[in-house]
Amino acid sequence: MIGINAPFDDDPADIIECTAADRVGSRIREIRIARGLSQPELGRMVDLSADRVQQYENGFRKPKMNLIKAFASALGVSTLALIDPVVTNDLGVMYALFEMERTYNIDVDKSDHTYSVIFNNKNRALSGYLDAWYKAYSTYKEEMKSVETEEERKAATTKYNDFKWTFPNSLSDQASKELRKLEIQEKIEELKRELKDLQDDGLA
Repeated sequence: MIGINAPFDDDPADIIECTAADRVGSRIREIRIARGLSQPELGRMVDLSADRVQQYENGFRKPKMNLIKAFASALGVSTLALIDPVVTNDLGVMYALFEMERTYNIDVDKSDHTYSVIFNNKNRALSGYLDAWYKAYSTYKEEMKSVETEEERKAATTKYNDFKWTFPNSLSDQASKELRKLEIQEKIEELKRELKDLQDDGLA
């Protein structure tokens, strides 16, 4: 979910923060529609007007946690289904996977006791990021096989950590520009889909 009010050149952390309401609202709207509820009906269940529900769904207001819990209860879902997943615990990882399934149409495969998450290549920007990560990760693994001293191990680990901790700034200028172009194109397509959803929902 991309927020329509998010400037493209902000720090990624700023974009994540200012689009939090958009993501919560999008999940509320998706589940409400799947439950066959209108905005007035959901509003009555959480003691809000239909206009206020619409504001939350469109990301113009961010509901506080007690209201998110009320929405979750009214919709018959876990509160975790409405908020951004946090991957520092097992449940958070599961909801992160659900979110990636929803947003990126991932597939999950199992072989013996190993699970694999498979991304399709329809999202060109994400594919570019994954490719850059895979190259850096593979290089790091190869370097770790040949290190002979503790200093070499630390140097290889530091190089890889710097790639991760400064991503996407760690990409070359040309690669970064190409990925940024693809990212903007993806955002435009997503905004078009959001507009269509709003039109289909009778809000435009």
